[in-house]
Amino acid sequence: MDSAAKEEEPALTNKAKGGEMSDDEVSEDSTALLPRHTKVLVTGNNRTKSKLVGLKGVVKKAVGLGGWHWLEMSDGSHVRLQRNALTVLEQPTGEESDSEEEEGGEGPQGRGGA
Repeated sequence: MDSAAKEEEPALTNKAKGGEMSDDEVSEDSTALLPRHTKVLVTGNNRTKSKLVGLKGVVKKAVGLGGWHWLEMSDGSHVRLQRNALTVLEQPTGEESDSEEEEGGEGPQGRGGA
């Protein structure tokens, strides 16, 4: 029995040191928050309105608790969906402009001026 325990030990230390990743870790990563400007397809979950399923959108904001993402849909509407209701179509390139963010930033934060 001691030899079996010793065989398992290196695998645990490799994982702890950032070595091999198990399937569980990969699946956890797939449900991580999406960065802004990520293009997504709405696949839906049991909270998603059926009229949204199949639409494409762009992530505007994401929060960790509950995995909620605020999206701007291709038709111009704004919706809030959970991460597990989304499929990534295209990762952000890093060249996106934040000029769109300036429009939305005027209201609740009070930075719009007098």
